[in-house]
Amino acid sequence: MADLREQYDQGYKTNSKMTDRLAEMQKQEKVIAAHMEFDQGQIYWQMAFLDEAEINMDAVYDAMDCYKNAANMANNNDVELECISSYYLGRLYYLGLKNL
Repeated sequence: MADLREQYDQGYKTNSKMTDRLAEMQKQEKVIAAHMEFDQGQIYWQMAFLDEAEINMDAVYDAMDCYKNAANMANNNDVELECISSYYLGRLYYLGLKNL
């Protein structure tokens, strides 16, 4: 009877480890998606300020959306990316919307 209990406990620990690994993988997927969204925002940032004489407002709004999405996706998973996204969002408000 003790062997059965030991096998059951061992199986429970294995399932617990697998659940922890799955949770960690899901967390990493969210972080990767947030980094991809941030990179897309960087592309829109460059498009918005390509011509210094005129700001491309469509690209500004698209970059703002990307940075906001990246910050939301990185919430509680990657604090550094959340802060950097918020910084760029603030810069866009300052540079892109101050002239309106």
